[in-house]
Amino acid sequence: MMDTHSIDACLLRSVCNNLFVHETDRKEASFVFPDLPRTVLSVPVWRDCLATACRKTNLYPPTIAFPSGPVYGLGTNYDEACSAEGVSSIFDLPPSTGMDDVVRDKVALCIGCPDALVNILYEMGSFVAIVGEGAEKLSADLNWEACITLTKSHRRDAGLTDWLCSEVGGADYVVAAGAIDPDVAAMIALRCGEYFVMGDGEDANPPSWAHRITRDDPKRMMQVLCGVLRDKK
Repeated sequence: MMDTHSIDACLLRSVCNNLFVHETDRKEASFVFPDLPRTVLSVPVWRDCLATACRKTNLYPPTIAFPSGPVYGLGTNYDEACSAEGVSSIFDLPPSTGMDDVVRDKVALCIGCPDALVNILYEMGSFVAIVGEGAEKLSADLNWEACITLTKSHRRDAGLTDWLCSEVGGADYVVAAGAIDPDVAAMIALRCGEYFVMGDGEDANPPSWAHRITRDDPKRMMQVLCGVLRDKK
């Protein structure tokens, strides 16, 4: 079951036009949203409140929070959100609608994925949370190459969803081998994202709300993934 703070983080990311949110240890936020039910139905009201607050400067607040909740840093990327010092984008800047940008600036959760697929997602501009054998080294190598934090790694054990929500505010899409994780599925539903089940045989026959992606050449896998996300746009 998702932690209350994880739900908060996912909702805040949706309110703030899918910018990165990162849980901090700060005690006060630059902007605190009104205390409404913590559901997606409240997102439009919170967005209007944020728009009113940002209208004068046309800038996002560096830190945000719900009443009695953690303070989150806001940013266009992971490092900027962690610094919680300001957002390098004007408020409500429309996202790119280019077909080549379908995964750019999105958060991908890759569980048991081939390194080559992770590399493609990283090269196309996604922030990639990597779970599985060799994840820590792959993440370190990619971040060293980029000179900023574009990936994070995590062991495949309890706490994955809460960790990802506290780090970046949840994933936009998941590519996972094996059985569907109910907590990850709940996070994706809250984020209105997409869940891709990768594999062959029984584990490649997901429920109707998920997508089947056959373990194949990574470039072909990427074409399937991008096709689904483009149709959603």
